[in-house]
Amino acid sequence: MYYKGINLTNLNNYEIYDLVLERRIPNFPPGYWCSISNEEGKKISVKLLKYLIEVKLNLKRSEMINCLSKEFILNNRLWTPCKLYFGRSAIKYLMEVYPNEYKAFEFINCRIPQSYWCKKQNRVEAIKWLIEEKLQWSLDDIKEKFNRNLLIEYELATLMNYYSSSFNIVNEIYPNKIYPWELKRSSVPSNYWNTKENRIVAIRWLIRDRLKFSHDEVVNILSVEHFYENKLTTLICNYYNESITSAIIEAFEDEFVPWEFRYHRWDINEAKKATKWLVDKLGIEEGKLPLEIDYYDFVNNKIRTAVDKFYGGSPKKAITDAFNELY
Repeated sequence: MYYKGINLTNLNNYEIYDLVLERRIPNFPPGYWCSISNEEGKKISVKLLKYLIEVKLNLKRSEMINCLSKEFILNNRLWTPCKLYFGRSAIKYLMEVYPNEYKAFEFINCRIPQSYWCKKQNRVEAIKWLIEEKLQWSLDDIKEKFNRNLLIEYELATLMNYYSSSFNIVNEIYPNKIYPWELKRSSVPSNYWNTKENRIVAIRWLIRDRLKFSHDEVVNILSVEHFYENKLTTLICNYYNESITSAIIEAFEDEFVPWEFRYHRWDINEAKKATKWLVDKLGIEEGKLPLEIDYYDFVNNKIRTAVDKFYGGSPKKAITDAFNELY
C-alpha cells in the first residue's frame, strides 16, 4: 500500500507512526483505524502512546502529569484512536496505557472525564490523595485546617457540587472519626442539630471527652461558655435557650435531675417528683416515712426551695403530698 508516495506495505505500526511523527506523511493512511476491529485498534493505540511517551519523548511521570492534554494527543497524531476507543478523553487513554499508575485528578492541563465524580470511590480517592499524600495531614490537622474551599485551591472544585459542607466531605472519607463541631475552619451543617441523636452525641462528647467532668462538676461548674468555646453555640442557644439544665437532662436523662442545677423553676408536680426522688436516694422504706426524713435532707439535696415554697418548710407535708396513697 502506497500513501503519499511512500510504500507502507512492509512497515509495522511503529514504523508507520514514525513517519507520521516525522511529518513525512500527514497522518495515518485513510482507513487505517477502520480496517481493524475495535479490540485490535485499542491494543495498537495503547502500544503507540506508550511508544511515544517512553521511546520518542522519554517523558517521566511528573512530566506526563504536566503535559497531558487534548492538544498533546492532537499534536502527536493520536486523536483519532482517542475518539474511537476512549471517548475523546486523554486521561482515559493514558490510564489504559498505565493502569493504576495515575490518578485522573492529577493532570494539570486535562479535563477530568464527565461522570468521573459520580462514583463515590473516585471522590474518596481524590480527597484522600489531597489530604494524605499532597498535604500529609493527620486527623488533628484536618480538625484545625480543613475547609471545603481547599478543593478549589487544588483544582478539585467540581467535587464541591457533591458536598454541601466541609463535614460531609470529611465524614465520607473518614466516617465517624471527626465531629462537625471539631472542624475549626468550618461551620456545623445547617439542620444538623434538628436531630435529637446529634444533640445528645455532642453534649456527651463535651462532658465526657472534652471536659471530662464528674457528676458534681457538671452540676456546679458547667456553663454556656463551655459550649461557646467548643463550637456548640448554636446548639445551646437555639435548641436549649441557653439552659444547661435542659441540655444535660436531654443527654443524660437517667443520670441527672433538673433540681440539681441552679435556677431551677419549680412547680407543684416537680416538687412531688423531687420528694420521691429524695426518698429513693436516701433509701428510706415508704413505711417508715415521714419519721426518717427531715428538713436538712431537702436542704442538702438542693430541693429546699420545693419544701419551702409549696409546703411551708414541712417535710411531713411534702411526704404526705408525694405519697398521698399512703397517708
